[in-house]
Amino acid sequence: SPDESISGSIEDAGGPPGFNEIAVSATERVKSVDKNISLEGVRMRNDGPPIDVSPLASPIKVNDKQVGYYGIYRDITERKLAEKEIRRAKEEWERTFNAIGDIVTIQDPNMRIIRVNKATEESLESSSEDIIKNYCYEIFMNRKEPCLQCPGLNTIKTHSPGTVEMKYVQLGKTCQVSTAPIFDDTGQFVGIV
Repeated sequence: SPDESISGSIEDAGGPPGFNEIAVSATERVKSVDKNISLEGVRMRNDGPPIDVSPLASPIKVNDKQVGYYGIYRDITERKLAEKEIRRAKEEWERTFNAIGDIVTIQDPNMRIIRVNKATEESLESSSEDIIKNYCYEIFMNRKEPCLQCPGLNTIKTHSPGTVEMKYVQLGKTCQVSTAPIFDDTGQFVGIV
């Protein structure tokens, strides 16, 4: 309650032992560094479960001497839940991308590879770190310039899908190569897959 908060210690607010470490840490840091600090942690609500919080602690000074400090706790539970959902969606997308058994690359508008799936790494016997940032024609064809028959060139030019059969030098086989445009949320062309 407000009355409990005014007269009590910031370390005592927020429930039982085990949930006040963030308050103790904030207090110690604001005393020692003599400036505003912001942390994240978990606190216990007096009326229920623990919640994610972000405390801001600031020193109170009189005549350049620290005489106290104040703290503000922000409930960041919704932000933490959103972050967790974003992580879950990212992990699900990566699992799906890597489950595709065919070679899949994502390239920028200049045909520079920015992402590959596991099948690409396995087919090329290279790590994604060794593949990414290279041009597709360097990696797959050992060339210094794009292949004239590459459907990616047309996709970059027209922003429409394309398909063609190509013999891949580095793989030693002929593959059906399909490309499609990628657009951002504003409709801007940002690459090909």
